[in-house]
Amino acid sequence: MNIQTVGLVSNFLKTMSLEKKWQERKRNPLLEKGTERERQIAAFKQQTRDSYKAQSLAVIDSKMKSGVLLSGAEMEYLRKNAPETYKKAVEIEREREAYKKSLKKCRSKEEVARLNTQKLNQFVAQARAVSSNPNIPNAKKQEALEFIQMRAAAIQNEYIAFRQTEQYKNLPEKDETVKNRKLHIKISNDEWQAANYG
Repeated sequence: MNIQTVGLVSNFLKTMSLEKKWQERKRNPLLEKGTERERQIAAFKQQTRDSYKAQSLAVIDSKMKSGVLLSGAEMEYLRKNAPETYKKAVEIEREREAYKKSLKKCRSKEEVARLNTQKLNQFVAQARAVSSNPNIPNAKKQEALEFIQMRAAAIQNEYIAFRQTEQYKNLPEKDETVKNRKLHIKISNDEWQAANYG
């Protein structure tokens, strides 16, 4: 268990303990409603919920930045608690799926590498365009560049995962149809030259 998970569990247990105490106090008719102590407990509960939410979002953000596929529960949490981040996560997943399909259509390891290079070059071009645009405020630039980095990380994770599959291992190094097409063109050129200059 990592430190963040331990912290989340610890905060959760504290919250549950306070929740239990709060429920007991609410059932006790001798306590005045809205006492200073109750307001402090309510403020602490809210602070704990906010802290838990911030930690959860930080963990999900970290996963997105490293290109890790989010779970269904994490996507649902984002949908409820961070709609803008959820939209980004959905877009990243769509791009990931499209890239996965493109990888599966490749006919050689060379074509897989070429597809990956093209995709990474697209991200570099987008990052340069954002960085060099004087009309975008710095805060928006940073946000846009982070999103490009998240997308690139997701694509790289898919590339690495695909290279470990049996499908990739069974691909030829170079595309045989390209070799055959080049050979056919060469033969056709030789035949044409022989026919015309013969």
